[in-house]
Amino acid sequence: MTSDAAGSLRAADPTRISDPTRSAEGPKRAAEEPLRTVRMKLLGDNAEAPARGTDGSVGYDIKACLREPVEVPPGRTALIGSGFAIELGRGYAALVFARSGLGINHGMVPANCVGVIDSDYRGEVKIGLKNTSDVPFVVNPGDRIAQMVIVRCELPEIEICDSIESTARGAKGFGSSGVGREVRESREGREGREGREGREGP
Repeated sequence: MTSDAAGSLRAADPTRISDPTRSAEGPKRAAEEPLRTVRMKLLGDNAEAPARGTDGSVGYDIKACLREPVEVPPGRTALIGSGFAIELGRGYAALVFARSGLGINHGMVPANCVGVIDSDYRGEVKIGLKNTSDVPFVVNPGDRIAQMVIVRCELPEIEICDSIESTARGAKGFGSSGVGREVRESREGREGREGREGREGP
């Protein structure tokens, strides 16, 4: 194959990156390119990179990068450093979720529910851990405090318009579809009893 023919094939391949240059926002990646590696920088001698617990795990466990234990009183929030910074490609984000065991068993969850790490953020990843329980909780150095899931995000332009397409649902929300038959029956039964009691009087 000649070099001209090879060049034509490369130009016709829609999955090939045409501009591999880098910017302050990280590598420019084509939408079709999968994210095979993520660059991270450890920020301390006791810092550890997040890691998946099993081969099938989606979340990367984030460990507390601390010099000494931190006690979080009930109802309070502590900002815990992870000891690493991350470089994500444009069009990707890292979402920080609670660890199920820590949240369910101890009431320790991210204060903002879900943390969002943008592709152009280069600072240390920090977790605001809120203690929703009624007892103090101690975070020790190296404890797994959250899990990070890396996702692809669409970045569309916003178009302001006078109307949007209507649907059968329309603006119905906030429980308009119900919560379950057994709950509806319970509510209807209670309302029926209250109605009968009101008609019968004292």
